[in-house]
Amino acid sequence: MGCDGGNVASGLSSTWVRRSTMSTLQIQLLGGFQLHLDDAPVTTINQTRQQALLAYLLLHCYAPQLRQHLAFLFWPDTSEPQAHTNLRQLLHHLRRAWPTVSDFLQIDARTLQWKPEAAFTLDIMTFEQALARAAAAMHAAQLEAARTALTQAIDLYGGDLLPGCYEEWLLTERERLRQRFLDALEQLVVLYERQRDYLTAIHYAQRLLRTDPLHETTYRRLMRLYALNGDRASALRTYHVCATNLERELDVEPNQETQDAYARLLRMEIPLVLGTATAARTAAGERLIGRQPAWETLQAAWQMAMHGRARFVCIRGEAGIGKTRMAEELLHWAQRQGIAQARTRAYAAEGSLAYAPVTEWLRAEVFQPARKQLSDVWLSEVARLLPEILVERPDLPRPDPLTERWQRQPFFEALARMILSGSQPLLLLIDDLQWCDPETLEWLAYLLRFDPRARLLIIGTARPEELDIDHPLLPLLMHLRNAEQLTELDLSPLDETDTVALARQVTNQVLDPSVLAKLYQETEGNPLFVVETIRASLSHQPVAIGDRETAASLAPLPSLSPKIHAVIHARLTQLSPAARALAQVAATIGRAFTVDVLAAASGCEEEALVRSLDELWQRRIVREQGANTYDFSHDRIRDVAYGDMRPARRRMLHRRAAQALEKLYSDNLDAICGQLAVHYEQAGLTQQAITYHRRAATAAHHLVAYPEMEAHLNKSLALLDLLPATPEHLEKKLEILSLMGGIFLISKGFTAPEAEEVLTKAKELCYSVGNSETRFAVLCGLRVYWGKRCCWEVAAELNQELLHLAQETQNPVHLQAALRLTGALAFHQGKLREAYTYFERAIALYQANQRLSDTHDHEQDQGISNLRYSLCTLWLLGYPDQAQARMKEMLARTRKLARPFDLLISVDFAMDLEHHLRRPQAARALAAEYTALTAKYPYPYCMVYELVFRGWALAEQGETVEGLSLLNQGIEMLRKMNIFLFWPQALTLLIDAYRLAKQYAQGLSLVTETLAFVAETGEQYWNAEFHRLKGEFLQAQGGRVNEIELCFQEALTIARQQGAKSLELRAAISLARLWQQQGKDDEARSLLAEIYGWFTEGFDTADLQEAKICSNKLNPFRKSG
Repeated sequence: MGCDGGNVASGLSSTWVRRSTMSTLQIQLLGGFQLHLDDAPVTTINQTRQQALLAYLLLHCYAPQLRQHLAFLFWPDTSEPQAHTNLRQLLHHLRRAWPTVSDFLQIDARTLQWKPEAAFTLDIMTFEQALARAAAAMHAAQLEAARTALTQAIDLYGGDLLPGCYEEWLLTERERLRQRFLDALEQLVVLYERQRDYLTAIHYAQRLLRTDPLHETTYRRLMRLYALNGDRASALRTYHVCATNLERELDVEPNQETQDAYARLLRMEIPLVLGTATAARTAAGERLIGRQPAWETLQAAWQMAMHGRARFVCIRGEAGIGKTRMAEELLHWAQRQGIAQARTRAYAAEGSLAYAPVTEWLRAEVFQPARKQLSDVWLSEVARLLPEILVERPDLPRPDPLTERWQRQPFFEALARMILSGSQPLLLLIDDLQWCDPETLEWLAYLLRFDPRARLLIIGTARPEELDIDHPLLPLLMHLRNAEQLTELDLSPLDETDTVALARQVTNQVLDPSVLAKLYQETEGNPLFVVETIRASLSHQPVAIGDRETAASLAPLPSLSPKIHAVIHARLTQLSPAARALAQVAATIGRAFTVDVLAAASGCEEEALVRSLDELWQRRIVREQGANTYDFSHDRIRDVAYGDMRPARRRMLHRRAAQALEKLYSDNLDAICGQLAVHYEQAGLTQQAITYHRRAATAAHHLVAYPEMEAHLNKSLALLDLLPATPEHLEKKLEILSLMGGIFLISKGFTAPEAEEVLTKAKELCYSVGNSETRFAVLCGLRVYWGKRCCWEVAAELNQELLHLAQETQNPVHLQAALRLTGALAFHQGKLREAYTYFERAIALYQANQRLSDTHDHEQDQGISNLRYSLCTLWLLGYPDQAQARMKEMLARTRKLARPFDLLISVDFAMDLEHHLRRPQAARALAAEYTALTAKYPYPYCMVYELVFRGWALAEQGETVEGLSLLNQGIEMLRKMNIFLFWPQALTLLIDAYRLAKQYAQGLSLVTETLAFVAETGEQYWNAEFHRLKGEFLQAQGGRVNEIELCFQEALTIARQQGAKSLELRAAISLARLWQQQGKDDEARSLLAEIYGWFTEGFDTADLQEAKICSNKLNPFRKSG
C-alpha cells in the first residue's frame, strides 16, 4: 500500500530493498510482528500499539504522515490534545525500546515517515512479488515457473496480517492479502491437477480447506482428486466432513452439485431405510440443551486461560450424560474464531501404550509447524512418540531409550515445548480420563507447571463411577486444585422439561405428551439414552420403550440397563447384514479406526466396505474423527456391537484385527504391540500374546512407564501359567520375574514387599532353569532388598551365594558386585578392616577391566558404588586425607557420567563425610545441591533424605525449630518405608540438631532409642559414636560422672574392636576432658598421646586439631603466652 492507498507492490516495486553500508532490517508482518537486524531478533518492541504504528508507516512509507492524522487514527475516541499526547508518549517508549529507530524513521514536529532509503525487507512485498511473477508466468504459459512462484508465495504467507491487532484501518488490507493467499492456493491446486500430480494437488487442496472449511467448491474438488487418485474411501469421507461442517456451522445441507458428486461416488442408490434416519441431526449440529450453567463455567475457564492462566477443566458424569458433547460445544465455538485446538481420548481396551493420547495430540495439524520450529535436541526427544520424524529427518540424532525416571525431564520438556510452540491460545480435549495411562496424567501436571502463564485450556472428561481411590487421576486433580488451576464441572441428568426439549429437537416433531412422559421415566434424563431411544423409535422396526420381552431376550453388558441395551441392540439390527458385520469388526478393533485397518481386518472388497461404512455413518453409528479416522458415536454402541457377537466370531475377528495391524504397522510394531497382545490373547493365541505383552513391556520400559510395564509383565506371567511347564516356558517366566523384581526396587522402593515377593519366586525358579546371568541378577536384587532392611543374616547367606556363583563364572562383573556387597555387609556389622579389603579388591578389579566402566546395578555405576563405601571406611579407619581423595574422585566421576540417581547418592555420601570432618559450610553447600537435584529428579528414596539434609542445614544455621520439624518428618518417613540401611547417619543429624537447639533431654532419648535399634538390627559401624554421644548428653544435663565415664569407655572399647580410629579419637577426647575435670591429667594426657600418635594424616581436620589443643592444655611443659 503506497501513499495513495494502492497496494504495496505498486508503490515499492523498484526500490523496495535499499542496499547500503548500514545494517539490513528484516520485517515480518504476516502471521505476527517480528524484526531481525542482520539476522539478530529485535525483541524489545512488544507493545501492540508500537507494532501497529510501525506497520502503518511501513505500508504508507512513500508519503509523510501527519501527526494529527495518526493521532486521530489510533485514538479516535479521545480528545485531540489527549490523542497528540498519547502519540508523543508512544514515540517516547518506542525510542526507549529501539534506540536506533531513527535509522529507519523520520520523526519531525508535524510528520512521521518510514525512510524509503533505509536498508530493509518486508515479507508482504516479497509475497506479492512472488504472486506477480506467477501471474507473468501464467500469462506466458510457463506453468513450471508459475508453480514455483506460487509455491514460494504460499510458503511466505506466515498467516494473517498482524493477527493480534484489531485496528480498523488494518482489516481491509488483512482481508485483501488473505484472499490473495487463497487465490494462490486455488491456482496451485488447478495447476497440479492439470499435471496429474494428484497427491500434491490433494496436499494444497487440504490446506485451502483448512483455511476456509466452509468452501463447498473445495470439498468437491478434493472429492474428485481423491477419486482420481484411486482413494474412494477418502473421497466419501470428505463428503461426510463437508456435510457435518455445513450442518454445524450454517445449519444447511450440501448443495445439489455436491450431493450429486457424492451420489456418483457411491454408484448406487441410497437405501430407503436411511430416509428417516437422516432427519436426525448430528450431535455437533444440535443445540445444547439444559447446560447453560455448565456452559457459563466453561466460558469463565476459557477467559482465565485467555488472560494467561493455564487451566484444566474436568467434566465429570456418568456414561451418556453429555460430557463429550459439552466439551465439543466449546471446541466448535472456538473453531469458529480460528482458535488452535486438538483432541484425543483414552480407551478402555487393554494394550494402549503410555502417552498414547499425547501422541495423538502431537500428530494434529495444529502442531505440524512446531516440527520445523523446534531445535534438534527437543525434536529428537519428541521422536520417541513420533518415530516418523526420524524418517522425515534422517540426520536427526536417535534418542536413547528412557531407562530411568530422571531421563523423563528433557523428554517431558520437549513435549511441552512442542505443545506450547505457538503464540496463539490453545484448546485441548482429552476424553475418557478414567482410562488414561498414569504417564500421560503425570505429563499433564508437568505441562501445566511448565508455563503457568500459557494461554492454554485443557478439557478432560471422566466417569466418576470408574475412579477408585487409587486412580492416578485423583492426585493430578488434587495437585491442580492446590495450584488453583482446576475447574471442576459435574453434569447431572436432564430434568423432564429439558428431556422433552431434546426429544423434540432430535425428531423435529411435536410428540405426544404421554410418550414424552414415558421417555423421561425410562431414560431418567440421560441424554444418550434419550437420543438412542428416539432414533430407534424413528426406524422401520421400532422398539417399544420398556419392552420387557425384548430386553429380557438380550444379554446386557455390565453397567448398561437392559432397556437401553435393547434400544441400542435394536438400532444395530436395523442395519444391513454387511454393515452390521462391519460394525462388529470395528468394535473388535476397540478404538478409533482407520479405513485401512478396517479394510484389512474385515477382508471386504473396497466397494462393499465403502457402502457399509457409509451406511454406518448415515445411521449415526460411527462418526468421522481426525484425519482418515472413524469412531463409534459412543462407547456404549461399541459395547453392544461387541457384546452381541458369539465367542467364536469374536476370536476370529480378534485374530484378523491382529494380523491387519501387524501388516499395516510392520515398520513400527512397538507402537501397537500392546494392542496386538490383547487381540492375540482374545483370539486364544497365547504364545503370540505373550510375545507381544513382553515386547509392550520393553516399549513401556523405554518410556519409564512402570505401571504399564508391570501390567504387561503380569499378563505375560498369567498367560504362561496357562501353558505346559516346559523348560522354555519356565525360562521365560524366570526372565520376566527377574525383570519385574529389578523394576520394583526402583519404582516402588528398595524395601517394597512386592519386590521381595517377585524376586523370591524368581530365586526358587533359578534352581531348575535359568542361566548364571539371570540367577546373579535375582540374588543381587534380593541382597539389595534385605540389606536396606538391615536383615544381615539373610544378606549374609545371599552374599555367600553371590560369591560362590561369581567364582564359578569368573565373570568380572559378577566378581566385582559380589565383593562390594560382601564388603558392605562387613562394613555395616562394624568389621571395618575386612570391609576395606573387599572394597579395595573390587576397586582394583574395576580398574583392571575396562568393560566394567559401563556396568550398572539398579541405576548406580558399580565403580562409583565401590568408591562410596571405600571413602566411608577410610575415614572410620583413621585416614581422613585418603577419604577426601576418594570423595573427590567419586564426585568427579559422577559429575562426568551425569546420571542423576548416581549423583544424588554421591552427594549424599559426600555430605556425610563433610559432616564427619566437621566442615559445616561444605556440608550445607552439598545439602543445598541435593535439594536442587531432588527438585529435578524426584526419586522417592532421595526425596525423604532431602528433608533430613535440609532440616539439618537449617538447624546448623540457627533455625532449629523448622530444622527439627523437617528432620523428624524425614526420619518418620524412613521408618515407614522400612529403610534402615545408613539410618544411623540420618539419626546422627537429628541428634546433632537437638544438640544445637540445646534440647539435651530429647537428644538423650533419641540416642538411647538408637542404641536399642543398633542392638536389634546389627547396624554396628556407628555404635561407638552413639555411646559417646550418650555420654555427652548426660554430661550436658549434669548426669552422674561414673555413668558418663562408662559411656565414653564403652565408646573407646567398641571403636578399638572395630578399628574405627576416627571414632576412637573422638571418644578419647571426650574421656580426656572428663578426666581433666576430675584432676586426672596424667591419664588424660597418656590417652590422647597414644591415639594422636597413631595418626599419619589429616592433622588439619577438626578432630585432630581439637585433640592437639586438648593435649597442649594437659602438657605441664607447654609454654605460657
